[in-house]
Amino acid sequence: MGVILHVHSPPIRFSWLAMRVKDRRIRAPGFRMLVVCEPRPGSRKRTAARNQDAPNEQVRAVAQAQKDLFSGKRMQQQLQVTSNGVLLNSQETLEKWLNAYEYHRDKGKKAQLDALHKILPIEFSIPLFLSLLIDRAAAVLDLADLVGLIIGKTEKFEGPGC
Repeated sequence: MGVILHVHSPPIRFSWLAMRVKDRRIRAPGFRMLVVCEPRPGSRKRTAARNQDAPNEQVRAVAQAQKDLFSGKRMQQQLQVTSNGVLLNSQETLEKWLNAYEYHRDKGKKAQLDALHKILPIEFSIPLFLSLLIDRAAAVLDLADLVGLIIGKTEKFEGPGC
């Protein structure tokens, strides 16, 4: 049993700041729409077709970069935190945390998360989860800017992948 921290970059200094909230909850109702657990059947095929139909390679690259940001892959390329073989900074663990602590108070998911936090408390993982939510919001906003460019609402897009 243990926690493993992998940092995939040159040696850097970093620190974690975990803030205690009075009732130990992080209120994130505005992020509710960003948490989509499973795509509807057939949507992956439609998404793949749409991505192939993108106007050029640069737009496809931007779309892929936003997908990686939204799914947490970009964070995982830089940092991986595992506990008992489970990746803590992942979409699956984020969704468990949201359902166990923020939305449904699912006791089964809470027990699974608590089992992963025997050495380090759950407060250690909250900054990871909030970073994943911020990445999701950034990906959605960047895609909105890209769509604005494509439909002519804006003249310039400076998001990642450009």
